[in-house]
Amino acid sequence: MALASLRGLEGATQVRAVGLFTDEAEVFYLGRVRLIEDEQPAEVSVVATPQFARPNQVVEFTAKLRGGVIDPLITWDFDKTDGITEQAVGREVKFVYKEAGNYMVTCRVTDKAGIRKETTASVGIRVEGEPLWSEQTGAMWE
Repeated sequence: MALASLRGLEGATQVRAVGLFTDEAEVFYLGRVRLIEDEQPAEVSVVATPQFARPNQVVEFTAKLRGGVIDPLITWDFDKTDGITEQAVGREVKFVYKEAGNYMVTCRVTDKAGIRKETTASVGIRVEGEPLWSEQTGAMWE
């Protein structure tokens, strides 16, 4: 968790103590505590498999991250024409295009605390040909 994400500590650079409290008396185990300074800007690239698909074919997207990304929040938009909206979350996601066409997929990366500047990458997807299966019968064909 980023220090700046804690309410009341905006701009703080040092912590003297950390207290953990619960509603009930229970045993609490604390694993590992590390201090990480993360000042590098994040870089992201996107891989789509396949990049040329047929309607109803599953397309897999992977975000490749480099640089300072602690606790990344990775969101995806699968069709830029309707505005950039959050349609999926995660480093690896899948999507099925029902209609033929050209689509621009946008991947956005920031940290979960919302401290870092957003980084984006896009990839084009072309969907053409006959559907991979019939939505009426559920039959698959090649």
